[in-house]
Amino acid sequence: MEIQRHRLIRQTSGVKQPHRAAQSESSPNPVDTFEQGTVKGPELPDLSGLAKFSRSRSVAVKDTKLEDDSKRVVLLHNDNGAVQELDVNWSRTGRARDLEAITPSKGRGRYLAVEGSSFQEHKARLFELKLGAKGGEAERSYQLPEFGQEVEGLVALPQKDGTQKVLFGGRGDENGDSRVYWGTLGDNGLEFTPEGLKGQAVQSPRLGDGQRSIADLALDKEGSLWAVAAVDEGDFGPFKSSLYKLGSVSENPDAPVDNSLTQGYSVSGTKMEALLAQSDGSFLAGSDNESLGGRLEQFIV
Repeated sequence: MEIQRHRLIRQTSGVKQPHRAAQSESSPNPVDTFEQGTVKGPELPDLSGLAKFSRSRSVAVKDTKLEDDSKRVVLLHNDNGAVQELDVNWSRTGRARDLEAITPSKGRGRYLAVEGSSFQEHKARLFELKLGAKGGEAERSYQLPEFGQEVEGLVALPQKDGTQKVLFGGRGDENGDSRVYWGTLGDNGLEFTPEGLKGQAVQSPRLGDGQRSIADLALDKEGSLWAVAAVDEGDFGPFKSSLYKLGSVSENPDAPVDNSLTQGYSVSGTKMEALLAQSDGSFLAGSDNESLGGRLEQFIV
C-alpha cells in the first residue's frame, strides 16, 4: 500500500485554496487548508502512538486492552505502510494495556510508552522499553498518579543532570479543556512536584463535543511542541482531526510549555491519535478509526 500524503498550505488572502478548513469562532487557530490524495490504509492496525525507529521505519503502539492477546508494539515502514509486529517480553512489568503514546528515551533503541487510563485494579503506568528489529522487552514500569484526565500524549526532554523531564498530555475534560502534566525520570524513579501533578492548562482547537484535545504530542527539531486533536461520533464516524502547533517547550519549571497556537490544520474523515515530527520538517500521523481500521499519513508543512 502507499501512504497518503498531504501538503499543508497556509491560507493567504486573495488566493483560492482547496478544501478550506472549517473553524469555530472559539478556536484561536488561523484558517488553514490541505491538499488530500487518495485515502489508503484500512489494512493497518489502529495506531495510538508513533516514534522514530530508523530512517525508513517508525515504531507504533496500539491501545490494545488487557484481555486481548495481540501485539502491543509494531514497526511501520514509512513509505509503504508495511507492518511488522514486535514480540515484546512483558515478564518484568506485566503486559501493558491501553498504550496511548510512545516517545524516544535515553539510549539507542530505548523508548518510553504510557498507558492512557486506569481500569479497576490496573493502574495506568509509564514503561521503559528496549526495542530492536526483532523484538524487545519492558525493563521497568512506574505507576502514574491520578491526573484527573486520561493521558494520550508523551514527550521526554533530556536534562543537564542526566534525568528526563516527561510531559504527559491530558486528553481533556468534559469541556475539552486539556492540561499538560510533568514529572522527572531518573535514578530515583518517576517523581512529581505539586506543580507537575496539578499540570498546566493549554489551549487547543475546538472541533466539537467529545473531542480529545490532545490525542498525541510531538516535538520537532526546532523545539516546537505539536499535537493532534480528534473527535468522532461513533465507531463508523464521522471523524475529524486537527494537527496543530501547541507552542514550544519552556525552561520555566512551573510551566514547561509556552502555549501559543500559531498553526493549525483541520483534517476530516479520520481520527488521528499518533504523531511523529520527522527530521525533514514533515509529520507522520497515525489514526485509530475504530471499526474502519487504521491509517498512516504524511503531512508536509
